[in-house]
Amino acid sequence: YAILRPNTFAAIAPLSAFLDEGWFSMMDQIKALPVWAIHGSEDEIISLAAGRQPADALSKLGGNIQFTVLEGYDHDTWTDTYSDAAFYDWLLQHQKP
Repeated sequence: YAILRPNTFAAIAPLSAFLDEGWFSMMDQIKALPVWAIHGSEDEIISLAAGRQPADALSKLGGNIQFTVLEGYDHDTWTDTYSDAAFYDWLLQHQKP
């Protein structure tokens, strides 16, 4: 959604996510958008490799991307992430220009 509406968000944080390679050609739309992607190392629904691909593609474009691997986590990365004050601190430090 952020790729289609890049001016909507100040920052995005996809959790346990992937992006079909067909979208990679449009990722330049969000290269200035702060992105913190978080993925579990043991995710059996969306592999770590699949989750890392869009982060790597955005990084190659010079994007503002941080990719965090939660060791020992499966697909549920949101329970602990949404309970972590540092996550909200990161989100709230970004404002739309």
